[in-house]
Order: sequence, then C-alpha cells, then structure tokens
Amino acid sequence: KVVSYLGLFNYVALHARYNDFIANFGKQPEPQQVIDRLSPWLGSGVKFYIASDEPEKFAGLNMYSANVVMWADLLGQATNGLLTKERERFSEERWFKLTGPVEELICAFSKVFVGSQQSSFSGHIQAMRIQAEAPVTSRILNKGDLPTEHVKSDIARWENKGGAGAFLPLPKNKGKVFLLQYGPH
Repeated sequence: KVVSYLGLFNYVALHARYNDFIANFGKQPEPQQVIDRLSPWLGSGVKFYIASDEPEKFAGLNMYSANVVMWADLLGQATNGLLTKERERFSEERWFKLTGPVEELICAFSKVFVGSQQSSFSGHIQAMRIQAEAPVTSRILNKGDLPTEHVKSDIARWENKGGAGAFLPLPKNKGKVFLLQYGPH
C-alpha cells in the first residue's frame, strides 16, 4: 500500500540510524549533512521516505522542497491515514514488531536508497533491492561522498529498459527458487 502510494521505484528513501549506533560505531553524520548529500535527487514533487530510529532529528530541516514521508505520517493526515485500518488489526506489540520489516520493504522499492553503514537493517534493504532489480542497486551510504554520476547513469539505463512500467509481478508459482538441503535427522 505504501509503495503504491509513493510510486513503485519512483521515490528516494533514506535509512538514518542514530540511537545506539553512536555508542557502537562513533559519530554519525548530522541529518542536514545527509539531506544535503541527497540534494541531487530531491526537489519539488519528489517523494522522500525517511526511516529513522530518531525521526525528530529531521524536523525543520531543508528538504529541498521534497515531499517527506515518515512512518508516523502513514497513520496521520499527511497521507490520509494510509495505514490506519491496517494498524487497527494488530495489537500494540505486534504493530511495533511489524514496523521494521514494513519499513525495509518501503525502502527496498525506492528509486534511490541511501543506508546507514554497519546497519543490518540497511543490509537487508540492499539485498532486497538486488533481488527486485531496483533502478540503483549499488550500495550507497549516508557517510562520505555519494556517487551522483554513477546513480544518474544507473537510473537512465533502467529507464531505457522501460522503468517501473516494465516491472511485472511474477505469477505466484514462479520466482527465484531457494533449495534447502537437510542432513539426516
């Protein structure tokens, strides 16, 4: 539902991890620094999904006129309560446990995804992007230089292949097959 709302492979997504990362991996880039690095892909009309354990860090920042959506927005007026009915189906604990996997899926189907270094959450998203053949599958982190020209050429190549319009879900009985071998029990 959220990917459809944002537009399949038609938005920018960021995973910005702070909280315990600062203690374990050192200083993380300031949120405005990260947004400034993303500016080549932000602008008027661009939908920008931010997954963060500290979303309040992004309040009031210059988002280059992008239409910012965060988890809380999916339950509020900004998206007309997009996930309100789904939320009502689950207990508080279950909803909390679903938040991470759902945000991973949202980020996986973005045009450009920028993750946090050392994050298994960002790693899961990256793996899903490769399987989904997203427009940009190279690993892009919120620390350091962003490969702007490389990303632009990946997007252009993907669009020349038909872009999101060429994306067709496989029938339920088709897809990548993973074989498991079990030893003696």
